[in-house]
Amino acid sequence: MGGGSAAGFLNNLDRILATMPADTRVIAGHGAVTDMAGLRRAPDFMRDLQVQVERAVKKGLARVEAARTVTLDTCPDIKPSFRTLANDVLAIYDESRSRQ
Repeated sequence: MGGGSAAGFLNNLDRILATMPADTRVIAGHGAVTDMAGLRRAPDFMRDLQVQVERAVKKGLARVEAARTVTLDTCPDIKPSFRTLANDVLAIYDESRSRQ
């Protein structure tokens, strides 16, 4: 909604993870304070979410159906903190459809 993309978010995370010292404390704009180990889980969350949304698109699910059915069982400890998972699904759905 702010003009970014899931792919851009992943690129930024990869760059941050490659340059920050291991003892860095991470203070996110939204969410709990964590460390680099916690931040390393974020790309897993986003990649899993992208895969599941792209599967929904390939199955021909509508946006709302995708938002209702995509879950993140592989990352139960990570939850979107300032938006809902459904909002993230919708944004990635739109991004995926725009590439087709």
